[in-house]
Amino acid sequence: MEYGKYSINLEPQWKEHNYYTSPEAKAKYRERIEAATERLEYLRDILDERLSDLKISPSKSVQEVSRPVGKTVFIVHGHDEAAKQTVARFLEKLDLKPIILHEQPNKGKTIIEKLLEHANVAAFAVVILTPDDLGSSADSPGTQRPRSRQNVVLELGLFFGAAKAREGVRTS
Repeated sequence: MEYGKYSINLEPQWKEHNYYTSPEAKAKYRERIEAATERLEYLRDILDERLSDLKISPSKSVQEVSRPVGKTVFIVHGHDEAAKQTVARFLEKLDLKPIILHEQPNKGKTIIEKLLEHANVAAFAVVILTPDDLGSSADSPGTQRPRSRQNVVLELGLFFGAAKAREGVRTS
């Protein structure tokens, strides 16, 4: 994720470390979380400014706002429970409301209906890419490397596409 000169990438450098056995890699991962925390605080300040702009400006009508506005943040995650909880608790400290899909009631909906319902009301999404699976290229099937879960990558695309679509929509 990028905003101006800031970007967030928590993916460890696999060529340098083996995440599953190396204490150094785990320490590096924690350092990246701390750096991401600083970046999220910066983004929180920007969010506060934009929310203030929306409240102050009487010339804007509801139709002009083309994206959800608020403090809900959808958390897309894999199997790393610690990373998910760290991000969720951090967002709560920023006075944001994290949405973790499996914690929400199903209300008789399919998983995709539930995902879309909550994705549509979230003002932002945080996608945590953790090395939960192993995968390989068709060219090198014997060389498996850690990768994020496929559903996490799919949801990253869902939120990226929704953000790009909202960016282009103006109803004035």
